[in-house]
Amino acid sequence: MMAAVGIGLLVLPALYAALMGWLRGGLGLNNEQQAISSTDVNSKADNPNSSSNVLYSSSRVVYNSSAVLYSSTELTNNSSEVPNSNSEIRNNSRELLYNSNQIPNSNNEILNSNGDTLYTSIANLNSSADVLYSSGEQSICEPQTLGQELALVAAGSRSLTFSILIAARNEAENLPQLLRDLAAQTLPAGCFEVLIADDHSTDATAALVAAATQGAGFTLRLIKLPATQTGKKAALLTALHAARAPWLVCTDADCRLGPGWLAAYAALLHRQPQANFISGPVLLTGPDSLFMTLMGLEFAGLVGVGAACLARRQPTMCNGANLAYRRAAFEAVGGFADNAHLASGDDEFLLHKIHAAFPGTAHFLTDAAAIAHTAAPESLRALLRQRVRWASKWRHYQSAASRNLALLVLGANVALAAGAVALLQWPGLWPWVLAAWLLKLGGDAWLLSPVLRFFGRRKWLWGLLPLQLLYAPYALAVGAAGWRGGYEWKGRAVR
Repeated sequence: MMAAVGIGLLVLPALYAALMGWLRGGLGLNNEQQAISSTDVNSKADNPNSSSNVLYSSSRVVYNSSAVLYSSTELTNNSSEVPNSNSEIRNNSRELLYNSNQIPNSNNEILNSNGDTLYTSIANLNSSADVLYSSGEQSICEPQTLGQELALVAAGSRSLTFSILIAARNEAENLPQLLRDLAAQTLPAGCFEVLIADDHSTDATAALVAAATQGAGFTLRLIKLPATQTGKKAALLTALHAARAPWLVCTDADCRLGPGWLAAYAALLHRQPQANFISGPVLLTGPDSLFMTLMGLEFAGLVGVGAACLARRQPTMCNGANLAYRRAAFEAVGGFADNAHLASGDDEFLLHKIHAAFPGTAHFLTDAAAIAHTAAPESLRALLRQRVRWASKWRHYQSAASRNLALLVLGANVALAAGAVALLQWPGLWPWVLAAWLLKLGGDAWLLSPVLRFFGRRKWLWGLLPLQLLYAPYALAVGAAGWRGGYEWKGRAVR
């Protein structure tokens, strides 16, 4: 009898540990791949001895200024005449050919002078030429060559690549910092625009944005919601309709961004030209306290699981504070149409739909320069409200991977709590209970170690045991409240 109970207590933690091991294998964040922090990027960008305004490390490209200077090569961009439907870009050692007309299929190739294929199978969504180069116009917002020779063109057109969408309600206190971060982006200002959708703020949000449009240093527009529309999805959709770029990047008004944030997105698009959805890393910040450590550890776990699931092509979760998607893909899957009645889920529902329609085109941005920093909830009450808001969408998931993951995580945590309670009745169960706890904590530590190293927060790992002690009742309470629905957000009661 006792052995049967013990085996029962071990099943879910063992499955959980196996899953964490499988996910860890997909992260690609090993000891040899050290993340470069934003501080490191800034120090390199400020180095006057740099021979080029293009900085790179491995596959990372950091755009150091709005112009990229070539010290020993001469680049000629023939964009006025397009003989034989091809423009030519020449420097001292290579000739790149690219199609100047609308690409009619998904298998056009860009060849260099040695016949090497630079890009193949360029995605063509909705039969539109949603590609990097078209109509004889070369963009300086995308890297043009591969490997260690990544560079941007100093002359030529400045093609708009990104529209940054920010839904804001009563964010007058936070927006000045975010606007400064956006002005400091190393990606040329001509490559992006910023649209801030004011969700009927009762503070000075709208006035602040309106005043900032004059001297922002980049294209900044204030978007006001109609009186009949409220909520984040409505705000994002209104801004999207006014946006002009093929890629839409979302962040929150209370986030802080490093100068290489947008450049990291551009570099990933160079490596993955067929991408339709990009999930970015988010780090919780706050005072150095036990409460902050536990919140940050749980949050890092969510980010890590989301990243690993994307790497395994089984996407489950992402965070609306840092993500991007192709406009054509958004429109192809119907946008928010089938979940517009839900206040939450502007991020994960879209991720699931794009993955279902375009498998293998959703990616996680494993670049420390792309980390969005967001302030942790200031109190337990605020934390619970936030988590209930997130949990409210779980019962609406259509993705089997997301549902199964949520059930396994909940089940493994409940099994540990049940084992602790069972010890009071059957003390002889202690070897089984101990094994269950070691499996669960070992699985968490195995997955979280590279994630915390990526974020520069390895010291948080000690919080695993206290977090586990609290997690079962916390997860049950939040899950029940989320299933029931109803919460308060930004001074509004939401169902």
